[in-house]
Amino acid sequence: MKKYVLLFLSLYSFSFIGKAQPPNYDDLTILYADGKFEKLIEECLKYNEKESTSKDPLPYLLLSKGYYGMSQKGDRGPEYKNAFKDAVSALGKFIKKDKTQSLIGENEEYIEMLKMAAAENVINEYEGKNYKKVSGAVSSYLKASPDNLGAKFLDGATKYMLNDKSTATAVWRDAEKAFLAMKDLGTTSEADVRIYKTGVLATAECLIKSKQTERARALLKKAQDLIQEEDFKKQCNALL
Repeated sequence: MKKYVLLFLSLYSFSFIGKAQPPNYDDLTILYADGKFEKLIEECLKYNEKESTSKDPLPYLLLSKGYYGMSQKGDRGPEYKNAFKDAVSALGKFIKKDKTQSLIGENEEYIEMLKMAAAENVINEYEGKNYKKVSGAVSSYLKASPDNLGAKFLDGATKYMLNDKSTATAVWRDAEKAFLAMKDLGTTSEADVRIYKTGVLATAECLIKSKQTERARALLKKAQDLIQEEDFKKQCNALL
C-alpha cells in the first residue's frame, strides 16, 4: 500500500510540475504567421492579464507585432487608430520583462525597425513644426527607449517652441546634467543615435535663441565627443 501511495504522489507531483511550466505560446506564433493580427492581439491581451503569464515577455512581443501589423492596414477599424503607438508601448513592456535579454537578441531586427519608425515620426513632426504632436511622439518613443536623453532634449525644445519656457527649462536641467556626465551613449541603436542628434541640435538652437550660448556650446561639445560622426560635427559647428 505504501508503494502505491508513493507512486501516486510521484505521478501527481510530475503532473503538477508539468502544468506549472510556462506555455510555449504556439497559438500566438501561429496566429502571427497567419497574419491574423486582431485575433493575435486579443489572445495576447488575455495572456498579459492572467497572473500566471503576466510577467512572460513573449506575449508582449507578439502583441507589439500584432499592433504593428494592424497599423499597416488601411482598412483597420477606429479601435486601432493608435495601433502604431500601441505597438511601441507593447515593445517597451516586452523589453522590460525580458530580464535575460535572450528574446531581445533574437528579435533585434524587429526592435530596431519599430524604433526607427518611431524615431522618424518624432523627427518628422518636429521638423514639420507640428510641435503639439511632438510630445506625444516623444512619449511613445521613450516607452521603447526610456533612457534616451535625446528624446528628453527634444521634448524640452518642443516646450520652448510652444512658449512653455518654464517646463522646457525643467526638462533640460535634468537631461543636461545626466548627459554631460555620460561616458558613452549606452546604445548602438541607429534609431537612438538619430534621436540623440536631433534632440541635442534642437535644444542647442533654443539655447542660442535664449542667449545661453555657453550652455549650448558645452552641450554640443559633449555631443561631438559621444557621437564621432563628421556630418554631425559639422552640424554642431554650424550653430556656433
